[in-house]
Amino acid sequence: MAAITYKCPNCGAEINFDPTLQKGKCDFCMSEFTVGDIERLNNENKYHITEEILDEEYNDEWSNLEENTASYSCPRCGAEIVCDKTTTATFCCYCHGPVVLNDKFKGEFKPSKVMPFKVNKETAIENFLKWSKKKWFLPKEFSSYKQLEKITGIYIPFWLVTSNVTGEMSARCKRINTWVSGDYRYTKTDVYHVYREANLNFNNVPHNASSKMDDNVMESIEPYDDRELKDFSIAYLPGFFSEKYDRGKEQVLPLIEGKIRMGTNDILRNSISGYSTVDIVGTNERFNKTSCQYALMPVWMMTYSSGDKNYIFAMNGQTGKVFGSLPVSKGKIAILFAIVFILVFLVVLIGGMFI
Repeated sequence: MAAITYKCPNCGAEINFDPTLQKGKCDFCMSEFTVGDIERLNNENKYHITEEILDEEYNDEWSNLEENTASYSCPRCGAEIVCDKTTTATFCCYCHGPVVLNDKFKGEFKPSKVMPFKVNKETAIENFLKWSKKKWFLPKEFSSYKQLEKITGIYIPFWLVTSNVTGEMSARCKRINTWVSGDYRYTKTDVYHVYREANLNFNNVPHNASSKMDDNVMESIEPYDDRELKDFSIAYLPGFFSEKYDRGKEQVLPLIEGKIRMGTNDILRNSISGYSTVDIVGTNERFNKTSCQYALMPVWMMTYSSGDKNYIFAMNGQTGKVFGSLPVSKGKIAILFAIVFILVFLVVLIGGMFI
């Protein structure tokens, strides 16, 4: 099957996307290329899917995904690359060259947008070390050199929803005033029926579209700054892993709708102020216009296995925001317990000598 690498026109080495430069870079001769340069050099098809086309093309082809695995030939060394159905960019395990599986970017599986990496691997490792040093009971192996080499940049598939919503909220509010006059304390309670209505726009509300990734982990490293979304180009992918979605938008849209409803109600509730108590009586949200598009978002990830448990470290590849589920070193806890036990024993012993 089809697989491509981008070649430097000056020396023939591979071109990788550099998050710091926001350009393609040849690590051999140090030449730099804009995304447009790479596309022109490789005659890349500039066609990309808009949300309107996505809505038209999204049909029963969803049920006809490829088999679980597929094999490709590395364009650099000819070795066979075997990957699962959702992988779209990877590395050859023999020559370590970056490989983009461009046949998987067709039809509804071609993203409309991409958020390029801004945090490079060195910065990701540096931020991870700063974060892990604050965790006293982490095993030493968790931040060892061998473990740090496992940190991987991955483009994760997301659905992005833009929606115009009319929100309504009614509430029963009380304003309570208390004062003292002579020997008496007076309380006055005014009751108000409050109504709020607002027309709101929500732009690019995201949700993870990969079943491999935990929704809670992905939400923990949000938000992304959607002002930096780019029209999709394969030129952003070399040097990183990439996945395509395996959760259709019909699975994800109800979850995004829930986020928008919650956001609408938070905005309306925050507009009701100046009362002693506020009891929400009812809410209603009308979705006037909604569009959905498919995008790839950058994440640095590392996993750590301890016993029968897997722990995940994830970092937003644009903003550097960090999330981690942490293992605990039983040895360090035992040492702490021993120190506390000895200190308590000494205090009791010394105290007993003075009784």
